[in-house]
Amino acid sequence: MSVNNTFREKQKTLAGRRKKLLLTRTKCELQVEQRLKEAGIRFIAQKGFILGNNYCIADFYLPRPYKAVIEIDGGYHGTEKQKIRDRSKDTYYQSRGFQVIRIKNEEVEFFDPKTLIPKIKNINS
Repeated sequence: MSVNNTFREKQKTLAGRRKKLLLTRTKCELQVEQRLKEAGIRFIAQKGFILGNNYCIADFYLPRPYKAVIEIDGGYHGTEKQKIRDRSKDTYYQSRGFQVIRIKNEEVEFFDPKTLIPKIKNINS
């Protein structure tokens, strides 16, 4: 299989997984989405990125001027296996110049994009 075919296969797999995630968003993800919309912050929900032989999907990707990803972490993110995956994803995002913001489910009710976003702008300035 050529490199182009492999990449196309990854794109197909990624597109299917992204579609499934968009249809099965959690209550917390929907709350964050609503707050981002209310704050007038542009974002892409369940944005996929090809990562080596695999791919990763950010819960929310905030393009320029923010250049950040927001990950909503449910209870399973506390497992050692998931922590390793999360660190790998964070390293990948950071290598692309994105700031990573992780919000635990129990912190979502306190999430206020209006106070968070100025911090992101300062870091990326």
